[in-house]
Amino acid sequence: MSTFDFTASTLTFDVIQGWTVETVEAFLKFKQKDFSLKDAEIQSFVDCSVSGPVLLKANEDRLMSKVGLRYGPAVHIVDFVENLKNQTPMPHHSKKRHRDNTPEYCRQIATPFESLPNIAELNSVLLQPFNLKIPLSPILYNKCEASCYDVPIFEYFVENEENACYPEELSNYCNVALQGADVGTSKFSRICDWDSLLRNPTNALRQHFPTKYLWKADRNTTDSSITLASLRPDYWECLNNVLVFKGEEKPTEDGLIDAEKELISKMRSMESLPLR
Repeated sequence: MSTFDFTASTLTFDVIQGWTVETVEAFLKFKQKDFSLKDAEIQSFVDCSVSGPVLLKANEDRLMSKVGLRYGPAVHIVDFVENLKNQTPMPHHSKKRHRDNTPEYCRQIATPFESLPNIAELNSVLLQPFNLKIPLSPILYNKCEASCYDVPIFEYFVENEENACYPEELSNYCNVALQGADVGTSKFSRICDWDSLLRNPTNALRQHFPTKYLWKADRNTTDSSITLASLRPDYWECLNNVLVFKGEEKPTEDGLIDAEKELISKMRSMESLPLR
């Protein structure tokens, strides 16, 4: 349970930046009447792993489509965030604000294919380092460097330098993915968590990477080039209408073996399907 005293504390933009999901939940319960929130809507913030930094980036569309809020509570929360931003004084020292260069970064992070690799080449292609390393917060970079013994973190990521112009959107997605979150006990409540691991980071690349190939990703589909109608994957990615990634998800670690069996079974059932 959060021990943050909302009655005595001065709520500022910088203070909320340090809030955990638990603190956001406690704050929303404290402001439940003011924001016209239902209990289920507050729980949805927890299920979607909304921490302080995420809350500060909220807008009506995201709160309604991703968190599932009604229009009224969404407006109340966005108004609260906007008021905080307006009250945040400009720094009086020489510290410069960085510029988010995610689009430029994504265009340079890898070399576009002239032609798609075949199956025999795929493994070596996937192991190639990026042209640019993705910046991480210093705390997270050091934590990953100390704990990820089997993964050469330094080959893919770099510790972000303060004041630098860096890909904030892409970097934030990777920060969340590497920290991981274990929330919710139902499959539905874990979707935000799973999306943070793969869909959100690759979405930034899908938007900006200069490829001549059609790159799509989604959840649950009946598209015959991806799956049989009765064998819908939980998550998939396609390149030029060719399935390149397909995932099965389970709410707990105990279900991983079942997910593996289901995935293998579905892929075998697809061997006779024509790919467009």
